Amino acid sequence: MSAPVLEEPGRREEILGAARMIFAHYGFRRASLEEIAREAGVSRTALYHHFRNKEDIFRAMCEGIYLRATEKAEEAAATDELIDAKVLAVLEAQVGWIFRQLSNSRHGLEIIDESNRLCADITGAWSRRSVRLLTRVLQKAEKEGALDSSVSGNTPESAAGFLLMCAHGLQGPSPANVPSVAQYSRRLTGLVRLAVAGLGGKVTSTTKER
Repeated sequence: MSAPVLEEPGRREEILGAARMIFAHYGFRRASLEEIAREAGVSRTALYHHFRNKEDIFRAMCEGIYLRATEKAEEAAATDELIDAKVLAVLEAQVGWIFRQLSNSRHGLEIIDESNRLCADITGAWSRRSVRLLTRVLQKAEKEGALDSSVSGNTPESAAGFLLMCAHGLQGPSPANVPSVAQYSRRLTGLVRLAVAGLGGKVTSTTKER
């Protein structure tokens, strides 16, 4: 009887880090388990101690990205920034940070397609968490008198949902219209200024057009 394989601390994260590099360089379809294992410095057999297949690695990678985006958004929500700056920081963390990660790869659109195919449950859970977090930010601002969502006939929850949908939509209607990172940042800033003003809040110099 063979001895059980002991997992090395951090090896799973090393494999996921290698997978991010390989998927960014080759895209999902062309990436292979051999290349991921080689980049991580492990054998393919060792890789199977952590993941069942390429799809399993991809799902774990996406889950990690969404988790990091959520953590960054929660950090932004906990600051004492003025409401327009806070909403912008939360959206930058929830949506903008992921957009920047994908912009670094010419296979970003393929990765999005595969994420929609393989990770719909993960993406859906992340979207719901994102709406809840932004809703809390808007509710707190309204309680403190910094916003009045009734001005636009919305609730904080509906406003949060609209903001997140618009933040995604600003990434472009088609592959031929994807903005640069700087362009997306300016679009997101404009969206926040418009939304905060529409929710009865004060737009400050902290969100001047960049």
